[in-house]
Amino acid sequence: MLKGTVRTGDDSLRADLEYADLLRKGSQLQILAYDAKTLLKTVRVLFRATGE
Repeated sequence: MLKGTVRTGDDSLRADLEYADLLRKGSQLQILAYDAKTLLKTVRVLFRATGE
């Protein structure tokens, strides 16, 4: 997803399905890395306070 774009319902569904696939097929390290990346993105958005 591009920086500054709004996530649509289709984007959210696609991301959820990709995560479910990762949970089924990925290693514990891959899952941990994905979760850590998501957490860092969330913290960055919170501190930026722009809602992007």
